[in-house]
Amino acid sequence: MNRVLHLTNHEGTTKNINAVFNQLNIIENLKTENWDHGIYICKNKANEIYLEYKEKIKNFDILIFTDLSMTIARPFLQNINEHNLFIIIYITNRFDWGVSFLKDKDNEFYSMCSLMSNHPRVFFCADNSYDYYFAKIHKINFYFNDPLKLSPVLQNIINNNISNKLLDKLFIYNRGSSYESYKHFLYNYHIEHDVFGEKYSKYRDLNHICEYKAVLHFPYQVNTQSLWEYLAYNIIYFLPSKKFIYELISNTSWYYWEEKNRPFDLFIKSIEISEWYTDDHKDLFIYFDSWEELKLKFVNLTDDEILKKKKLIHEFMENNNKINLEKWNILISEKNKYNMKYSNFFDKRTSTFIKTYEIILKNINTDNIYNIVELGTSRSYVNGYIVGCGSTDIKYWNPLNPNIWDWGAGIFTKVFDENLHNMNYKLWSIDPSIEANIISSNINNILKNKNVILVNDYSTNFLNKINFKIDLLYMDHMDSGEEACLQHLIDAKLVIEKDLINKNGIILIDDVDKNLHETKGKYSIPYLLNNGFELILHNYQALLRKI
Repeated sequence: MNRVLHLTNHEGTTKNINAVFNQLNIIENLKTENWDHGIYICKNKANEIYLEYKEKIKNFDILIFTDLSMTIARPFLQNINEHNLFIIIYITNRFDWGVSFLKDKDNEFYSMCSLMSNHPRVFFCADNSYDYYFAKIHKINFYFNDPLKLSPVLQNIINNNISNKLLDKLFIYNRGSSYESYKHFLYNYHIEHDVFGEKYSKYRDLNHICEYKAVLHFPYQVNTQSLWEYLAYNIIYFLPSKKFIYELISNTSWYYWEEKNRPFDLFIKSIEISEWYTDDHKDLFIYFDSWEELKLKFVNLTDDEILKKKKLIHEFMENNNKINLEKWNILISEKNKYNMKYSNFFDKRTSTFIKTYEIILKNINTDNIYNIVELGTSRSYVNGYIVGCGSTDIKYWNPLNPNIWDWGAGIFTKVFDENLHNMNYKLWSIDPSIEANIISSNINNILKNKNVILVNDYSTNFLNKINFKIDLLYMDHMDSGEEACLQHLIDAKLVIEKDLINKNGIILIDDVDKNLHETKGKYSIPYLLNNGFELILHNYQALLRKI
């Protein structure tokens, strides 16, 4: 089972992650530590912090970051090639909170966030729709197509004999908009209530809140941990309606809304899709358009209505937890899912091979053949420093000893053929060299392999002849040099002119190394980027996706 280290500085997110792991019965695999390095760290400081954790994280398989998630994750993202851990970034506040307060924008931080969101060992999630939306407009990609919502342990404390149990008052927790600023409205309309929190007495626990008919809350953030904790106890909320909250924010100086000073369209979005006002949650709350309506709705709230609302909340939360705990289960299992065969030999190709594999698994299906075209096949049984390199003599091929295989060249054909075993794909491997095709046919057991097709031809000839769409194009042909660069450009132009790449298709280019403009792809990559492709990952190889 995967060992997980959770780094945070927030009590609420600690409770939530603990609740998740408890409900999944894997709490013994979780360790939580508090973050004590502040709300912002620069690039150099992040590298120093990584060195502090370098030995400690060897005891874990997965890192989870919450609250100041991106700030805390920065040391481990910047040094992603120094470790093999899977990283879960659980955004529970604006992803750039802390960074956005700087006078001089940290552009490297934003670029890193976007780039790392495509890394095969990094998984971004958000606990609410607005933070998901906010990160998406900053070009951050998420693992799920919707939020991963909080999943507290549920307490079914609905009691049919409500009238003997509940105080005929509203519970108020003083946070966000100060109680002192609006208490006169409550007194003017004779709305009975008790207030707790900042500058007031502490409430006992969540069972204490359950003694009240409902909570009166004035939202100040798009989401709070306490919202989900209260819903887990079937607690009823009275909230200002969207109409009324707009009035309060616009016409008073006392109403606090965290996103108030954003550009107008973003400010509106922050309310519309907040957890308080999203359409999915509208039946959970009781909204009021004015102080007078608050009085009327509270006074006229019957025991039957309370019971009905509490049952509705409980049913909603049961479904919420079912969906989101399953998401957590999938997420935590990702490390096992993408453990590719031979991955310990990938070395400089690790991140791009695994990301390519991940994309294949998301798109391959039983209805349509997934077509992989490899330009340039395997050319040696063994590594360059071993006797027999480049020889066609079968005696040098040892299928039981991958330690001596030609990992310097990547052995793409065999790696992906074996990892996609029993799936619906064809792998076309193209090379004009007869010797290379002999070697590759033995490595891939061509006589018995129905999925791999070796073609003795030049890349351009093959691309001109084919009558199918390519789902993955692997460009590894020719030895590095100017001639290879020009040939890659010729083939890239063919790909675009003939529209050879399928929807959701990808192109993986080998031997690119750190500088995109000085190796095999120096002409082809800029051309592809200007003709409908985007770069999603770049290390030793470059991985591009059709837009």
